[in-house]
Amino acid sequence: MTITGFLLSGFAALVGFQKDTATKSSYQRGLEQRKVSSKNICAKKQPVVSPPDMKAVTVATRKWPLRATKPFFSFRRSLQLESYGVFHVVNPSTAQVIAELPVDSPASVDAKFQALEAGQKQWHATGIVERRSALERFNELLRRNVPALAKTLTLETGKPISQAKNEVRATVDRVRFYLENCEQVLQEQTVLQTNVLQEKLLYEPLGVVANISAWNYPYFVSANVFAAALLTGNTVLYKPSEHASLTGLEIAKLLYEAGVPEDVFIVTTGKGETGAAVASLKGLGGLFFTGSHKTGVEIAKQAAGNLVKVQLELGGKDPVYVRSDIPNVAAAAASIADGAFYNCGQSCCSVERVYVDRAIYGEFVEHFITTVKGFKVGDPLKSDTYIGPVARQPQLSFLASQVKSILNFTVAPRNAAILVLQLLMKDHTASLL
Repeated sequence: MTITGFLLSGFAALVGFQKDTATKSSYQRGLEQRKVSSKNICAKKQPVVSPPDMKAVTVATRKWPLRATKPFFSFRRSLQLESYGVFHVVNPSTAQVIAELPVDSPASVDAKFQALEAGQKQWHATGIVERRSALERFNELLRRNVPALAKTLTLETGKPISQAKNEVRATVDRVRFYLENCEQVLQEQTVLQTNVLQEKLLYEPLGVVANISAWNYPYFVSANVFAAALLTGNTVLYKPSEHASLTGLEIAKLLYEAGVPEDVFIVTTGKGETGAAVASLKGLGGLFFTGSHKTGVEIAKQAAGNLVKVQLELGGKDPVYVRSDIPNVAAAAASIADGAFYNCGQSCCSVERVYVDRAIYGEFVEHFITTVKGFKVGDPLKSDTYIGPVARQPQLSFLASQVKSILNFTVAPRNAAILVLQLLMKDHTASLL
């Protein structure tokens, strides 16, 4: 399946919509206006018919103007939220504390959920045209503020500034995809038409969607969920990683500036306990998580009792196979090296194992090592830095143990058709890790 095909087929899941079928038959004329929901236990059931207070009211007279932007955090203060204290945001490059943020208690998480639940119907009632206009303004703000947004990302995760800018720009492109395709995806479809029966496929919001996002690509990964969810009438409870919370707050500020109401997108901050409180909320329409397998299992367990629609994107193990008939060995080696070391290797789809055909093994290793030795290690705020610090300090000892195990690795038998590539540079240093 192509990337475009994957995005289109996955869009209904990401936007948090459930399917409904509406039927008409000769003996159902008295129930002509009734919409019968499909039996989808993973989605919150929503009536398709208009609420009583909306009957006989045209869409034109129900338009809900986007509210004026309020000062940031004013909504938080109005909810009178409590916290478990604070946690520190640390710059991994300098080990300096750069911010203190509140740890939301379960009561605070629930209060934010209740606010989002109260705001969801009104947000959906705005209609796709106004919701799309708000997200278009948000996307333009992203585009205009690439340098500042990238710097925040670099300061809290250590991602080299050039790569941080690449991520923000890629996020603009991803949001644009949803903007361009949302109306087409949401169009009702007639799946059966006869003289006595008509069946239609409709979509409606799940309600409040929780997004527990990743730290390695916080703009790009989170946009896969919140942009699509907001466009389709859901409200979003956004839990950024504690290692990328400043980025999450930047997203919220831009959404509010673009006209998205404060009870439509709310950030909750904290560590694992806060994430657990989000995952165990009753009444969520959907829960979307990107992160480790271990955490994903725990989130699935916490959500299971509430029959919440859950979508998980967990860590991968990604090999590359290099055939002997590739036209350009040097180009392949450079590309694979980039795939392994980009963002300090902290990507769910980064290259983790390389298998090279014996016929080109030596040539490939030579080009690979040349490429890697050309990567500049240094201050992530400098534009020519390619490898910055590891974002999470505890990972250093784990990576060191991996290198040690590789140094003791036994190469496959000489008669093997494929050799496992060992990149054993003589000057392994902590800075490279």
